[in-house]
Amino acid sequence: MHRTAWRKRVIINLEGFFEHNITPVDRKALALEMASYGVSRACELVNDGETIPLIIKSAMDNTVDKIDEAKTYADWTSAMFVKYILENNLI
Repeated sequence: MHRTAWRKRVIINLEGFFEHNITPVDRKALALEMASYGVSRACELVNDGETIPLIIKSAMDNTVDKIDEAKTYADWTSAMFVKYILENNLI
């Protein structure tokens, strides 16, 4: 997503918001992940915005037929991805 899109502090509860504000920035976007906003915003505020956030999350449910084991598996897949990145000197 375009960096300036993170600067808006809003709760999205308006019909058509996504289509009017997100789709023009990234026409292939299907959803927004709002929980990481705080980390991204903090990175903008500290160190004159030079701190670049790296947020790695795995999807853990689809809001239908939720199971508790999905969270454990999502945590594991995120950890394995970070391990891969570090072991292969990708960052």
